[in-house]
Amino acid sequence: MRTPTDNSAPPRPGLNRLLLTPWGYRHPRVGAGAHFAVGIWLVFLGGLLLSDGYLWATLLLMAAALLFWVGYLNMAADRAAPPQV
Repeated sequence: MRTPTDNSAPPRPGLNRLLLTPWGYRHPRVGAGAHFAVGIWLVFLGGLLLSDGYLWATLLLMAAALLFWVGYLNMAADRAAPPQV
């Protein structure tokens, strides 16, 4: 049980530790913006390659989905963080 004076952060779940880098955890809005920007680029590139007949472009779309999800995790970490003083 935690005491009221214990100001250490609760441990993050294993998947969050794997996907969210320490820098991205300290700067969640910038990290989420970078993930969303790269995800949008991969969706554009994947759609362009799929329309040209390259089926391996589905891997780019799966990578984009993963990046959007990690960006969402960054934004959720930003909402859960205590306000900075």
